[in-house]
Amino acid sequence: MLKFICMLSLLYLVNFANAQQTQRHKLTLEEYDAQIQASSKCLKRNTYSVDKRRLMFPFKGATKVSIISFRDTTSFMVSRIPIKDAVLDSGLVLEEKVLTQKEVDQLTDLIFNYGFKTKIKYRLITNFQCYDPHNGILFYDENKHVNNFIEICFDCQKFRSNVEKLNLGENCTEKFTLLKSFFLKNGVTKLSSEDIYTK
Repeated sequence: MLKFICMLSLLYLVNFANAQQTQRHKLTLEEYDAQIQASSKCLKRNTYSVDKRRLMFPFKGATKVSIISFRDTTSFMVSRIPIKDAVLDSGLVLEEKVLTQKEVDQLTDLIFNYGFKTKIKYRLITNFQCYDPHNGILFYDENKHVNNFIEICFDCQKFRSNVEKLNLGENCTEKFTLLKSFFLKNGVTKLSSEDIYTK
């Protein structure tokens, strides 16, 4: 189930607001662009406490959470997260870091407490790269099976997951930059196709 694929659009509208649509003709193009950019930015909120975040799907049911980088899995320069029948193919994994509880809490804070700066949720996209993921977040059960995952393409700033309700929260402008910093801080350094092919 792909949530996002290669996009050739400069502008992706999230949760388009009818009230804003009626006002668009009153703004100059420069004013409208500035409004979109302002609406796209991330804002840190403290909406969910640590205790609440620990009860959220899929963190509540996971016995282990890890972040990974992986090599191409389908053919040259075509990749998918290397999981089959809930088992991770470790031969295709380049890096894996099992997160401590403190690190999981930092990840949930990033996912659930960073969102759009305004209630009008626009997302400005200026990236034309196609979906070719090399990273992921894995959620293991008590039998060491990966029963949930989020597959991430940092190059194109898109993702997919194995279930509809599993996501990265609001896709504000800085969300993938924050996620990339989290991966790097925790020792997962191969975050793009270039990293996979040249390092």
